[in-house]
Amino acid sequence: MRARTNDEAWVVNHTSDSVSIVSLSQGVVTDTIYAKDEPCDVVFAGSPVRAYVSVSRTNAIKVFDVTTHALVATIPVFGEGPRSLAVSADGSKIYAAFALSGNRTTIIPTASAPRSRRPPIPIFRRRRRWGSSWMPPIRRGARSSTTRCPTTTWWRSRRAPIP
Repeated sequence: MRARTNDEAWVVNHTSDSVSIVSLSQGVVTDTIYAKDEPCDVVFAGSPVRAYVSVSRTNAIKVFDVTTHALVATIPVFGEGPRSLAVSADGSKIYAAFALSGNRTTIIPTASAPRSRRPPIPIFRRRRRWGSSWMPPIRRGARSSTTRCPTTTWWRSRRAPIP
């Protein structure tokens, strides 16, 4: 959640993939912007002022016009899962913190934000992770201390005995 003015706040709805714009004086939601796949944070920067929303699943920062609430640009970023955003003191740079960054930092100058509405270009494939619904690749012939792979057992039974 971030206040844009004394009467307007932008609330990020992570689960419902949207950003709600709330009028604080009236206590109602005035508009809802669809920001696909897990938006996490919103900041305001640049001249003219734009709203920058970090979108975790698509590894991008979406740029919205604060008056029309239209999508201006999508900026692909390096790293997985951009979470928090911060703005420099002069408002010329946006800093993004990632869930999986590989100890790297991305700095986005607001002047270099693309003006077109092209979809982001995928930069790399997602890696498989332990402890999630994805399983690691199974190697042929691999075995643990409790079970044996049929390939390993077959190969051992066909070896010539050592004299």
